[in-house]
Amino acid sequence: MTEVTVSGKHMLSIIIKTAIAMAVFWTTVYLLIWFLEFTGMQMELATGSNNDDVLLTLAAGSFVLMAALEFLYVNLLKGTTSLKYDDSAVTLSSGLLMKTQTIIPYGRIKSAHTADEKLRFIDNLLGIATIVVHGDQTISIPGVKNAVQVVKEIGDRAASKKEKKADPMELVMKELTALKTEVTDLRKKFEEKEKRERSAKEEEKPKRKFILRPFEEAL
Repeated sequence: MTEVTVSGKHMLSIIIKTAIAMAVFWTTVYLLIWFLEFTGMQMELATGSNNDDVLLTLAAGSFVLMAALEFLYVNLLKGTTSLKYDDSAVTLSSGLLMKTQTIIPYGRIKSAHTADEKLRFIDNLLGIATIVVHGDQTISIPGVKNAVQVVKEIGDRAASKKEKKADPMELVMKELTALKTEVTDLRKKFEEKEKRERSAKEEEKPKRKFILRPFEEAL
C-alpha cells in the first residue's frame, strides 16, 4: 500500500498566493483612494494619520493574520488527511475528531488527474499539485509531491482493473449467432437421421424373385 500526504510546501504555496492576492487588493484600494483625492475628494482613513501609513498597516496586519491562519490550517491538514492506494482501491482518510474514510474501488474510478487551480505555476515551481479522483464520489488532496506520477499509477491500476462494458447490441448478435449455430447443428442431425432411416428401410424390403416359366426355360 502506498500513502501520500500533504507536503509542507503546500503552506508556502498558500502564503505566496495569499500575498499576491492581497497585494492586488490593497493596490486597488490605494489607487482608488488616490483617484478620489485626484478628483478633489478628501478622504481620511484614520483621524490625524496619513492614508499611506494606514493602508500599509492594514495590509501588513491582514497578511500576518492570514499567514497565521494558513499555518494552522496546513498543519492540521497534514496531520488529519492522507490518500492511500493499493491493488484494489483508493482510500482518502480525513477528519480531526471523527475520522472518515472514502473508498473508491478501481473498477468505479472514472478519472484521476491533477487539479487546474489558479496561480498553478506556483505549485509547479514548488513541485506539488492537488490530486483529484472521480468515481461514485469525488475525492481530492492538495499539496502532494510527485502528484503526476501518483495520478499515473492510479490511472494505470484503474485501467487494468476496470471491466470492459459489453455493448447490448454486441450481446444480442452473439446470442443470435449461437442460436443460429445450434439450429444448424440440429438440422444436420435431423437430416443424417432421415438418411439412416431411409437406408434401413431399403435394406428391409424383400428382394424381387424372377421365376422362369416353361416357355422361358425352352428358350
